[in-house]
Order: sequence, then structure tokens, then C-alpha cells
Amino acid sequence: MLTSTLLLILILVAAPFLVPMDTYKPELEERLSRLMHQQVMIGSLKLQMLPTVELKADGISIWSKDTGSGEIFVKTMHLTPDLPLLLFERTLSIRHIKLEGLATNQRFIKSTISKITRHNTEDRPFTILDRISAKRVTIRLDDGQMLGPYRFNVSLTPDYSVSEMRVGRMDKALDMIMSSEASGYRVIINAVNWTLPLSPALYFDQFQANGILAGNRLQFSQIEGQLYNGSLKGSADISWGQSWRVTAKLKTAAVQMAPIISLFKGGGFQGSFSGDLNILLAANRADQLLKDPLVTGNFSIADGVVLNKKEQRQFFVFDQFSAYGKLRRHYLETKGSQLSAYNGTVSGDTKIIWRPRWTFAANLESNTIDTEKLLAGFYAQKFISGDLSGQATVKLSGNTFTGMFASPLIEGRLQLSQGAIYTTPANNPGTVHKIFEFEEIRSAGRLSQDTLETHESEIIAYGGLISGTSRTAWRSGWSLNADLETQSINIEKLLAKIYRQKIISGNLSGQATVKLSGDTFSEMLATPIVEGKIQLSQGAIYTSTTKSKTRESNPMTPANNPGVYRKLFEFEKINSAGRLSQDTLETHESEIFAYGGLIRGTSKTSWHSGWTFNANLDAQSINTEELLGNIADEKTISGNFYGRTTIKLSGTTLTNMLEKPDIQSHFRITNGILFKADLEKASMSLTESSDTQGQTGFSELRGEAQIKNGTIQLDDIKITSSVIQATGNLNIDNTKNLHGEINVGLRKTATLISIPLKVSGTSNEPRLRPTSTALLGGMVGTTILGPGVGTALGIKVGESMGKFVTAISKPSAVNQQSPPPD
Repeated sequence: MLTSTLLLILILVAAPFLVPMDTYKPELEERLSRLMHQQVMIGSLKLQMLPTVELKADGISIWSKDTGSGEIFVKTMHLTPDLPLLLFERTLSIRHIKLEGLATNQRFIKSTISKITRHNTEDRPFTILDRISAKRVTIRLDDGQMLGPYRFNVSLTPDYSVSEMRVGRMDKALDMIMSSEASGYRVIINAVNWTLPLSPALYFDQFQANGILAGNRLQFSQIEGQLYNGSLKGSADISWGQSWRVTAKLKTAAVQMAPIISLFKGGGFQGSFSGDLNILLAANRADQLLKDPLVTGNFSIADGVVLNKKEQRQFFVFDQFSAYGKLRRHYLETKGSQLSAYNGTVSGDTKIIWRPRWTFAANLESNTIDTEKLLAGFYAQKFISGDLSGQATVKLSGNTFTGMFASPLIEGRLQLSQGAIYTTPANNPGTVHKIFEFEEIRSAGRLSQDTLETHESEIIAYGGLISGTSRTAWRSGWSLNADLETQSINIEKLLAKIYRQKIISGNLSGQATVKLSGDTFSEMLATPIVEGKIQLSQGAIYTSTTKSKTRESNPMTPANNPGVYRKLFEFEKINSAGRLSQDTLETHESEIFAYGGLIRGTSKTSWHSGWTFNANLDAQSINTEELLGNIADEKTISGNFYGRTTIKLSGTTLTNMLEKPDIQSHFRITNGILFKADLEKASMSLTESSDTQGQTGFSELRGEAQIKNGTIQLDDIKITSSVIQATGNLNIDNTKNLHGEINVGLRKTATLISIPLKVSGTSNEPRLRPTSTALLGGMVGTTILGPGVGTALGIKVGESMGKFVTAISKPSAVNQQSPPPD
């Protein structure tokens, strides 16, 4: 027994030397070719006896005679045979085939994958084939991409069906187990840090799938994955044959979109995607499945950002977008969209197309969108704020995603509430000033690439209403053209934001044409042209009681601390036609209803280099007492004023124009009273210390007035009443001191006697006394003839004597002497 055993061992050891292995190569190639349904060629064969009996083959090539079927190359193959059957019965029985260094391509896998589970007993080349394994397997895709290296291990049944197969990457990133069941094959996939071998190549932090493979169909009942900071769960049905088809139901949560969009060669968008999706993929090749997807379902995107890569800034930011969507190869269509952004919402239907170029169309309704934040991504300068609501049709187009936003087309109706318009001073671009506030703007309009046109516009602001149409353009600089009508605008509040001080009050109504232009939005507001007719009612003009600081920059801007304001002029109504240009305001056909009368005229105000104001006015029946009530400290005169007046004002600021006015007027005052002085009493007084306080009533007071350099000059004064008739001249200097002379004619005498009165004191405390000669004559006449006629006659004679003395005392050319005192 021992001898026979030793003999068998010796035969087995000597067999490789007695029978060359290459004699088995043709038969092995032929049988493997039938098994693989491919052409198999083996470079060389060797038989290894220790430590185990193995048949080693090097340089194996497998290919198909069919064009385009691909090929496979194996560097080394180890076969573990049943050696006695191989040597003595020439029957090849293989327990295990080990492959190493296997390289193949996508075409070979596609042509052979359908043959893995196809069996025919007549094709059996082996008595037994238990297992096939491989390592360092690489696959070249049709686009040149290399996959792998992989490893696999396949266990076969006696009829050469797959009992169990394990496939994975050499780095253990992917592990797939396929085990035989009654209904087919159970497939379990586990992956970590794995890139899907399809185009585009999705990356998974983790991936698990469990399903059944039967024939050309793989059904995953459970799919779970972690990718791009999010997750997915669902199921899928994959079939192949003449073509590939994938249907899936997936729920995703918080998947970051930016890296996925970049796989599709897109960019400029960020967001966190969640959805409940139905997916259909169909293609002739597996690597084309994602090129034309059909994805439908409800989805949402959180924390979205649209980026301008070129300018490195954000175009648009939103909190969340949700909708029912339909995704195809070149477009995404949504229904029932809801966007939360900038403290408000936008809802509607949208469609975005990205081939052959990007286009976007939507019917939207917005509610309380913060306009200032919305426009911050489009325009560097702040120019408007408010809560935006409305309905609009939106159309965008461009060669890139962000390029669409450069040429919008929006039509609809909007409402902007609780907002303001801002400007940036040219000399201080780092600041913005609020120049106009509004409660609400309602308008229908059309926004194109570089033009905004509005109609049926209504602006509720400053207690009133502005309505009209407008057109704003900004292609080559900014321009605005508008036809507006205003009703009851509080002009004090309106101008306060522009001039930042109190200038005028009243309710403004009227019609105007507005034209603005400039290189920037802010510069446009600095060069206005406004023409039209206005009505200003129940208002006043003000001045500051504190001198303003002189500014060296823009004279349009008043001092920051103008002090306390007081009224200079009140009016019931102002009607005027006018034109406002860059630095000039001209008015004509002006009518001012004030103090019970009417003022007509024209005016021109300019502020190019300091402020100037010129006006020609014609006043009728103005209540003088009320007119001067806001100017004079105390009551001085009353009556109805008539006159033609020329006014010239100038100053470095708007308020200090009034500090040194230049006014000339031919005036007439009827049915009035001169307060602070009794001309009749003063005329009858015979002493310098006589009390002349009181008042003088008159039926008419005429004269010429000139106010210049702080002084008031009254010439050719004529005062007429039932008891007196007076003429004279009067000067009030800038300290309110009075200088002048008035000749008062008394009607109580038989003949009208003129009594000259010297005027002195101040405007608040005037002093009136007869001249020295009048005093002397009055006293003499009273002594000789008695009071009354004697006094009047004496004054007349004294005045004549005074003139005679003055004449004869006039200095000669040789001897200059001063005239005697009055």
C-alpha cells in the first residue's frame, strides 16, 4: 500500500516533465472560448506543484470577432485543477481561476454582460468550475476615462450559474455582493467615498443599495446615500438590453447644488436641495443615462445664492424656493413656485432653459419684498427702498446663467410701500442721502434691459398724491422723463429731505414735466429740468433766526444747524407757471393770494455760485399790518398796500439771502394807521420835549421805498387824511435809527399850513418835533396873535425866515462856512 502511494506521488511530480503543458494550451483555449463566448488566447502555460498544484497562464487575451465588442487582457491567470483527471483522463476540472492584472474596456463589458447568466449544458467545457476571482481590474470607458482598479470573486454552481459574486474596488471604496435566490440574484452594494462610474460622476460619502437582479433587470428596493452634505433615500428599477432604462423614486435632503451643477459645466449658483422626485433615465449606453433625464416631483432649495463670478459678488440671495418641477435635458419647468427672499415672498410658475442659451420665463406675484436688499446685488449704489408687492411677467436671456440677469424684461403692476429714494453726493461718494420718502407707490410698468417705463403711476407721499407716467433709461448714463400731476403735497416735508432745513410750507398741487440726466443715478438728481404749473395753498416762507455757516462745497446744501425758524411771509394760495433747471428756478404768470390781497409777477432764483433771487411784483390790496406782522418786532403801520416792487436777494446760502435784501418799490397804502406817532400832535407841539406818541390815521400813504445794505430809504412820502396832508423823506439805518423830515399840512387852519417835523429815534420809539425855525415862529405867532391862527401863521413865517437865513448865510467860494444848525 505504501509502495503504491509513493509511486503515485512520483508520477504526479514527474508528470510536468513527462507531458509538456503547452500540449494542453489549444484545448484549454478552445474550451475557455466556448465558456466565455469570446475568442481566448493564452501566451504560455506552466504547472506549479508546490505549495499547491496550480496551472499558471501568462499573457491571456480575450476578444470577439464581432466588430465593436471590445477586448480583455489578463497578465496572469492561476488555475487550480483536479490534477489526476487532468493527467490521466485528460479531463480539465478546475476548482479556482485567479486572475491578476486584468484590463478591459466598456465595449467588452457591454457585449458580455448579457451572457453572464446564460447557460447551455452542451457548452460545458469543464467537469467542475467552482470559483473565479480577480484583482487589479481596470476598465477603460469609451470617453477615455479609466475606472478601477477593482477586485471580484465569483462562486459557481455545478451548472456554471453564479452562486455568489463579490465585486469591489481595491481601495475598498466600493463593495458589491450578488448571491443567488429563487427569484434571481440578491444584490447588495456598499460604498464609502465613492464616485459613480457614470457621466457626470456623482460623488458619495456613503452609498447603500439592496435589490434583485433577474435577467436584464435590476430592481433596488432600498437605496440610501450621503452626498454633498445631504442625503437620499428611495428605490430604483434598472433594465438593459437593446438600451438602458432607469426609473427611480428618490427623496433627497439638503444636498448642496453647486458641485453638482459644476459637473454639468454650469456655475454661479449655490443652494441646498431637497425633494421627493420621480426619475426616468433612458439611453443606448449606460454612460449616457444622465444626459437627458426626466425628473418630476416636489422640491425645495434653501439658502440659495446667484453669483456673479466675474465681479465676485452676489446677484440674488433667497431663503427658500419650493415648487413642483419637471427637469429635462435642457430645461426646468416649475408650477406653484414659492420663493422666500428679502423678508417677503414671490409665487408663480417658471421655466428656465439652458440650451442653446439660457432663458427664463415666469408669471410671478410678489409680497413685501425688501427692494433695497433685492437691488443691492444688481446696483452698487443705494437709490431706493421699500416693500415691493405686485404681479409681473418676467423674461430673462443670456449666454450664461448670470448673464441672463443683465438683460431682464419685466412687465406688470407693482406696489412699493414705506420707502424712500436716495442720492449719493458727488463730493462724498461714501454716503447716501434720503431725498424723497413715500408711503406707497402704485404703478404699471415695463422693465427692459436698460429702460423702465411706468404708467398709471400713483405716489402717496407727504400727505398728498403724485400721479403720471415716466421713462427711465441707463444704457449710456441715466435719464428720466416724466409727466406728473400732484395733489396736496406737503412741500415743507418734501423739501426738508433735499435742503435739510425749513424753507417753505403749504400744500402743493399742479402738473409738471420732469427731465433728469446724468452719468450716474445720483448725478441725474443734481441736474433736473422741471416745467409746469403749480398751486401752493395755506403756506408760508421761513427764515432762520440764527446765521448759517458758510459752506465751501455745494451751496445747494444748507448749514447743518440753521437755528430756530420764523415766518417771513404767509399766503393763502400761490398759482404759478415755471421752469426748474440745473441751478435755476424761473416763474411767470405767478399769482399770490395773501393778506387779503393779490400779488402778481415773475421771479428767477439761481444757486450756481451762491444764491440769487430776482422778482418783479405787483401787489394789490395787501393788508400791511398782517404783512409786516411776521417781520417787524412791533406794530408800526396798517392799511391796504398797493405797489410795484423789484426784489434782489443774494447770499452764499438760501437763508442768508434775506440778510441784506435789495428792494425797490413804488407803493400806495390806503385807509391805514401809522402807529407810534401822532403827526397832528407833533405839528402843534411848541417844545422839543412834547409827547408825540399816539397814532395817525390816513386815507392814503404814497412813496418810494428802497431797502439796501441794511437800510430803508423812504422818498417822496405823501400822507393824506381828513386833518393833515404830509410829505417828506425818511431813512432807517441798520441799527433801526430814524433820520428824516416830514412836512405836515394842518387842515384846521383857514389855510393849509405846512409844519416841518424832524424825525429821529428808532423805529420802535420814533421822535417827532418841529424844526428849530418852526418852533421859534410858532412861539412868536402864539404870543402876538394868540393860539390857533397865530401859532400856525408864526410857524409859516418862521419857516420862511429860516429859509431866508439859510440862503444869506450860504458860504461864498472865498469863505466856506458851515450852515447854521436846524
